[in-house]
Amino acid sequence: MTGLVRHPAQVEVAEHRRGSVAREERSRVLPGWVWRRIWRLGLPGAREQYRRADLTREART
Repeated sequence: MTGLVRHPAQVEVAEHRRGSVAREERSRVLPGWVWRRIWRLGLPGAREQYRRADLTREART
């Protein structure tokens, strides 16, 4: 025993350094490579919306 006391609310750490990432990239609907392409296509539009919101906020101050 390491002498550490774990609280039940603590998050369990994956044993393998990429273990948690592998689970996050799984989808019930589409494989990860499809999601990455979808997000890559949507990213320019999201960046533009954030840029406009930032300009609007700066104009008000």
